Amino acid sequence: MATAHPENIKQRTLLLYDSDTNKSNTRQGEIFIRCMPVNQENTLFKRGIENLLTIPINFPKENFYNTKENEKTDDYSAKTKTTKEELNKMKLCKYICDELKEDEQKKYLNKFDLLFKIIEYAIND
Repeated sequence: MATAHPENIKQRTLLLYDSDTNKSNTRQGEIFIRCMPVNQENTLFKRGIENLLTIPINFPKENFYNTKENEKTDDYSAKTKTTKEELNKMKLCKYICDELKEDEQKKYLNKFDLLFKIIEYAIND
């Protein structure tokens, strides 16, 4: 593993973790470990890169979830059915990148400037 021998890494390398991982900002040689900031304004997506999105009030969230059904049978042949909604990240990405106009994209992505600051800091440190 690279962190066991950081001296073997000759190029600056940024490991950028999701905010919910609670990683500490550290540096080991040329390895920079950083954690994305939390966007408290985004109450829809509370973790992951999606948390950095600025979500408008009229956001069509129902368009980006898939329903998964699961059925389990226990040792007494009793069946339990569960239904779970999961975020379709690719559909969300395509919506922002392909369907929104540039001015709308800028609104959704305005917090991503924070990532560029993290990258710049790692490059210039």
